[in-house]
Amino acid sequence: MKKLFLIFLVALFAVVTIDAQRYVTKDLKDRLLAVELLQDFHVGSGLATDTTFFATTHEYGTLYWNGEFSFKVTSLMVGIQSGIGTDTLGIHICWSDTINDATPSYLNTTALALNATTAAVLGQEDTTFDDATIPKDSFVWMRLTDVTAGRKPIELSVTVSGYMLDKPE
Repeated sequence: MKKLFLIFLVALFAVVTIDAQRYVTKDLKDRLLAVELLQDFHVGSGLATDTTFFATTHEYGTLYWNGEFSFKVTSLMVGIQSGIGTDTLGIHICWSDTINDATPSYLNTTALALNATTAAVLGQEDTTFDDATIPKDSFVWMRLTDVTAGRKPIELSVTVSGYMLDKPE
């Protein structure tokens, strides 16, 4: 009788372990696949003449987000390489159902301010947003503010990351 009970316990433990492993693996897989890159906006290539690419009149890197669900932004990573002097830029991530809309929605109400000193590379991350949910079927782009002649960088990289929402928030 003890032998049968012991075999039963071993079999039960094996079934529970296999079942738990399946759920743990699925949960870990879901978490690993959840975070993804939405867009990497890049301006300039690090050459001294690349400062001419920076202007408030341009829209940078327009894409159409046609995902099945809305996209929740969790990180805005910025890298800026300074040009001639102290470089100052403001960055807006914008979206709308109309491409390059004059009054889009913004990730942050106030542009993310960047300041880099001569020959410096500045890395900065923003994780707090005023409106972090980009609806499906939206155009998304980067807009610069506070671009001043003589204070422009030679290279800028902006990466927007997050995850797809499976239900409205």
